[in-house]
Amino acid sequence: MCAIMKNLEPLKMNVVRYNESYKEEWDTFVRASRNGTFLFEREYMDYHADRFRDHSLLFFQNNKLKCLLPANESADTLYSHQGLTYGGLIVANDTFTGDIESAFDTLMYYLGQNNFQSLIYKTIPYIYWKQPSAEDNYFLYRLKANRIACALSATICLADRLPYSRERKRAVRRGREVSLQITESDSLGTFWRIMQTNMMARFGTAPVHSEAEMDLLKKRFPEQIRLFVARENDEEVAGALIYVTDKVIRIQYGHASPRGKEIGALDCVYDHIAALFEQTHHYLDFGQCTVENGNVLNKGLMHQKEGFGARGTLYEIYELKV
Repeated sequence: MCAIMKNLEPLKMNVVRYNESYKEEWDTFVRASRNGTFLFEREYMDYHADRFRDHSLLFFQNNKLKCLLPANESADTLYSHQGLTYGGLIVANDTFTGDIESAFDTLMYYLGQNNFQSLIYKTIPYIYWKQPSAEDNYFLYRLKANRIACALSATICLADRLPYSRERKRAVRRGREVSLQITESDSLGTFWRIMQTNMMARFGTAPVHSEAEMDLLKKRFPEQIRLFVARENDEEVAGALIYVTDKVIRIQYGHASPRGKEIGALDCVYDHIAALFEQTHHYLDFGQCTVENGNVLNKGLMHQKEGFGARGTLYEIYELKV
């Protein structure tokens, strides 16, 4: 039983496991929520349904939907959600602290009743919130959850940008001197080949998404998933695939060819994106600069992003024993 529950009070919420009949209600709630992004819409979540056994939950109070938990199950553990960068309870503007306490009560009871042994819970970094939404962090503390991962991401505050370092200024200047053309593109092909070559050479791995998967997602979310590329004499030499949410521009992938690296092409793409969105969005997030659940910091990568004026944002994961 949940440590928050007092005197074995009856549960104040009903929890329902997601199925396709809830799709419209789910997506409508996500779009109107105070901390959700398009990553939680079913058209995004379900593209990798073959890899993750969905076990998402909807929490109702007096027949009104109060919050959602995007989740999947594996063995005796519920995850929120292994296929997403961030997760946790999605809440509405009129979901109050008492409602979230009730949701955790209900969740812990549900997990016990369904023979789960643990919950792995990803929080949503504050930069993605449209309104303050830290109540889940508080109740994780109350439940004595263990923080098992703390990744550091590099984030630019677009509303109050810090100056570039001399190194980054020089890189952008090199690109301008060769008259790079920075444009938006609907074709992933060349960029994807550059990225695959880089990742295989440096890490011996492939991108998390396949080109076909990303092409599908880009078609489903054309306003939210966008590609900007740099060309020199019509040759594509660098690019950045971005995720556009209400407040954040996230660099999902950014890569350059050997020639692109010589002339600072990727720096120019990042500079272009920051300038393009600085009047409409609060943050540009380069993504995590750590591995092994945050235990190893890529100092060189973090330093490079700090050269654009980025500073640290946390991506945290907690474990709760049922």
